[in-house]
Amino acid sequence: VRSGNRRLGAAPGGPMAPEDGVKAIWADAESVVDADDAVLQGSSGDGRWQRLGAEVGLGRERIDAVLRDHEGTLWIRSLHYLWTLPRGASRVTDLSEGLPSGFDKSGVACGMVIAPWGDVLVGSDRGVAYRHNGAWQLVDREVGATAVEARALFVDREGTIWIGSVGLFQWMGRGLVSRYELTNGLPADVVWTIGRDPEGTLWIGTGQCLARAANQRWECLAASAGWTV
Repeated sequence: VRSGNRRLGAAPGGPMAPEDGVKAIWADAESVVDADDAVLQGSSGDGRWQRLGAEVGLGRERIDAVLRDHEGTLWIRSLHYLWTLPRGASRVTDLSEGLPSGFDKSGVACGMVIAPWGDVLVGSDRGVAYRHNGAWQLVDREVGATAVEARALFVDREGTIWIGSVGLFQWMGRGLVSRYELTNGLPADVVWTIGRDPEGTLWIGTGQCLARAANQRWECLAASAGWTV
C-alpha cells in the first residue's frame, strides 16, 4: 500500500513473504481480497487478515483471478477451476464444469470482469464465457466476437467491454464489435493488458510496447518500445 508520505510499504498485518507471490487482487469499498498461491486473504483495512483455503473447498491450484460481484459473491479462478463464495457462506460452489481452461497458449492467466448488465464475464482459451441458465455460454461469432484466447478483459465507465486477444476487440453491445489489429494501426498483434487512466485515455500492453489511444490512432510510450508489457 501507499501511505500518506506516498511511499510504498507492506499492507498492515499482511504476510511479509507470501508462499508463491500475490497473483490476483480485488479491492472495493468492502475489503481487499488477494490470493497467495491457493489461499485467499481478505482484510477490511484494519490490519487483520482472514485466510481461506482447503477448509472452504478451494483446491490446490494457484488462484489467478478474483472479483466480487454486485451481490457480494466472490468469484475465484484458477487454471482449471472456478469457484464462487457467496457472502456468509462456509463452502465454495464449484462452477468449473463446461468452462474452458483459464490460460491461453502463452501460459498467461485470463481475467474476469463484471459486465455492465451485472453478469460476470470470464476469459478463457476459447473466448469470453458467462453463466446462463446454470451453464456456461461462450460469446461467439453470432454476436460478432471472433476473439479466442481472451486473456485480458476490461469494462470502462461508458459500459464498453474491451477484449485483449490476437488484436483488440471493442464490444459495445447490440452485436456491435470493432477490431483493432496491425492493419489498422495496432502496434502489435497481441494485447496482454487493458486499462484507462484518470483522464480517460485507453492504454494497452502489447508485445511491442505500452500504447495509448490518441488522435484516432495508437501511440507507443517511447520508454517501453521493444518491450512486452
